[in-house]
Amino acid sequence: MMLSINNLDRICLLSVMVIVLLSGGLALNLVAKTRKEIQRKNEFLSKQMIHLKRTDARLKALKHALGALEKRLEDYRKRIPRSAEISRFFRDIDTIAKKKGIGLISVQPQPEKKEKSLTRIPIRMVFKGNFANIHRLLNALESLKRLVVMEQMTIVRTSTDKQCQVELLASIFKRESMKNQ
Repeated sequence: MMLSINNLDRICLLSVMVIVLLSGGLALNLVAKTRKEIQRKNEFLSKQMIHLKRTDARLKALKHALGALEKRLEDYRKRIPRSAEISRFFRDIDTIAKKKGIGLISVQPQPEKKEKSLTRIPIRMVFKGNFANIHRLLNALESLKRLVVMEQMTIVRTSTDKQCQVELLASIFKRESMKNQ
């Protein structure tokens, strides 16, 4: 059987159409797969961006917290020196007592007590003055640059001159030698 030219043209046209349709279908399938892959990567990148923003916010919060801790550590270092500097503390007490009109009777350091990273130095003080001035002296002690912890206090009012006599046990501290301090 011989094919006529018309039939042969039809077969060729039909073959070309099938090839074009198959190629178009494959191309559309490839485009759809590529589009899905791009969409999946975009979603992944969006999630990563959200995660990155959260991480950045956490990092900023941590930096802020670290700055606050560094400030507290610096304050700690200022308020608790490496050496006892007892003579300076005694001068400060004497100066404050004179300014507040308090008679300083005695100031006696007690034996040091080692703690974890500090050494506590108890100091027994006895002074005399009117109650308002004693109150001012105690406030001044609390507001010293150096950390002073008042542990025990006895106030006795003398009947003869209406003055108070105070016995105070307070502690100052010195830092132990540690790395990174």
